[in-house]
Amino acid sequence: MNKSLEIVTLEPVETFCLVAEGGPETFPNTFQRLEDIVPLKGHRFYGLFNRDDGSYRACVQPKGEDDTVTWGLESFTIPGGRYAYRKITGEHDELSRQIPSVFEELAAAHEVDPGRPSIEFYRRLDEFRLYLPVR
Repeated sequence: MNKSLEIVTLEPVETFCLVAEGGPETFPNTFQRLEDIVPLKGHRFYGLFNRDDGSYRACVQPKGEDDTVTWGLESFTIPGGRYAYRKITGEHDELSRQIPSVFEELAAAHEVDPGRPSIEFYRRLDEFRLYLPVR
């Protein structure tokens, strides 16, 4: 596993989302539903976890020709600001299992901003970029 850690400032990102119904065990199914609606090729996918209420959103950044009415998805703006950042690389299923522990490590090292969600950016099948909101 390749690790990279730093503090970055992100701009807000407009997305379309599905909200997970239930706890963490429903997150993969929520993402699968989103992938069944939106073509993978050419789109940027995000997972957003709100530590305060445990909610999770599977999101996609629209391209110019995308249409929320056709997809029937909720609009949501990923908040910008300062984030502790770590890039992880490797086999997709293993990376998915690592997400909670990487966020725990980041939270132990930084003062978390509870008003913004943690961000999982799925850069490629073998590269995830994780962002923890910090003060």
